[in-house]
Amino acid sequence: MLKLFSVRCHVATPCLLSVLNIVDSFLIYCCKFLIYYLLLLYLFLCFLSHVIPITLYMSLHSD
Repeated sequence: MLKLFSVRCHVATPCLLSVLNIVDSFLIYCCKFLIYYLLLLYLFLCFLSHVIPITLYMSLHSD
């Protein structure tokens, strides 16, 4: 009985490790994507905060 249990554990462990590895890589990918997305959003907002006042200034003073 113990031998059967140890064989099952021996078979299940690589499978479990591969599942954990997939989950781990998926979480790392999600974190990287989130950081990248937030960085792009931040840069876009910085760009807008510089462009909008300039365009407003130009449009107000073009008369």
